[in-house]
Amino acid sequence: MSPKDNDAQTNYSSKVFNDMWEDLAPGYYNFGRFDPNTDISTITNLVDGNENMVRYIISQLGITKDSYLLDLGCGKGMYTVRIAEITGCKFVGVELNKEYVEQECKELAEKHGVAQQGEFVQSCMADIPDRIRGGHYTHIISLGAALYVHDKMDKLLETISSCCNKYTQIFFWDVIRNAEWEEVRDVVQRHSKTGFPMLSRQEMWEKVEQAKFRLTKYEDFTPYILPGLKVLSRESKRRDPDTDNLTYPLFCEHFAEGKMAYVTFYFSLQ
Repeated sequence: MSPKDNDAQTNYSSKVFNDMWEDLAPGYYNFGRFDPNTDISTITNLVDGNENMVRYIISQLGITKDSYLLDLGCGKGMYTVRIAEITGCKFVGVELNKEYVEQECKELAEKHGVAQQGEFVQSCMADIPDRIRGGHYTHIISLGAALYVHDKMDKLLETISSCCNKYTQIFFWDVIRNAEWEEVRDVVQRHSKTGFPMLSRQEMWEKVEQAKFRLTKYEDFTPYILPGLKVLSRESKRRDPDTDNLTYPLFCEHFAEGKMAYVTFYFSLQ
């Protein structure tokens, strides 16, 4: 493939990906939380599922107007913005994509009336600026973004540690593998375009403990994200039948077969 062909494929992939998400769950870029028994033929988009997840996070963590939230890997910022809008809390959203930070996040914050409650910062979530580290946040969340820094997990946990005290609640929503890396490597690297192994649950557990955190709760969220993932799989097959660019059908198969899981670690400093 020539560089020109490669550029064309990348542009196609990006357009199909963005168009699909804008149609299904604008701003969220996540599967949401659905009743596992939901008939996916009745799901036309993922907005309600993501709104369910927003309210679930608020409820589980007890976020209020007095809270100070740090969202690591916030994407286009919809979760950060909606949590701030519903609760009135202060926030900082950290995202590597500069375009998201300067355009999408800013526009969402203004549209939902929370621009004065916080800010969005362009940075790698594993190595945020010193001025952001000193925030003394009451809550820290990471929603599906840590997969892209599994090779920097020690650094990410060190960063999180520098942003909290023993009262800070940490909600870590992430993808892990249940199978040997060789069984899932091709699909994971094709889907996420990462060049490093995905961590297993045990490996993640050990890293959290080694970083001097106390694991307070663990949840397997896979049944709750599968309906949304199946909708994405359905839409991917319709828009990109060969799954050359939209690899959600392959990703979905691994989740359905139990080779991978979407899990939540709740933890705090020891």
